[in-house]
Amino acid sequence: MRNLTKSSLLRAQQLFTRAVELDPNYARAYAGLANCATWLKTYHGADISVDEILALTDKALEIDPNLADAYVARGVAFGTGDRREDEASAFEQALVLDPNSYEAHYQFAEHLTTIGNIEQAAEHYMRATEIQPDDYQA
Repeated sequence: MRNLTKSSLLRAQQLFTRAVELDPNYARAYAGLANCATWLKTYHGADISVDEILALTDKALEIDPNLADAYVARGVAFGTGDRREDEASAFEQALVLDPNSYEAHYQFAEHLTTIGNIEQAAEHYMRATEIQPDDYQA
């Protein structure tokens, strides 16, 4: 979900919604819906509350409590709500569950940058780059 245009996010949202219709126990689809909602809110001003987004991550974690992607989505949602401690905790949990998660390292690095912890952010950016060397973001 690298293309954060409104149209691509709305299309991704449709696809994740369809995935949930086909399999209501597909935890990754709920995490995907949470990510779409966060980015629609952040970049396109969608009227979606952080609590609504967190409810989607809660559903994903209810289905699969070990889904690192759901914790990453949760962390990003917390960041949108300016809940920095909860944000860090969610990213840390994602990394416990999947130390090789590009998204967890990248999003945690973004969080650390915003709070001024540049040295630790650089470590996570570097690890993200090791995991996905072709991705220019990290």
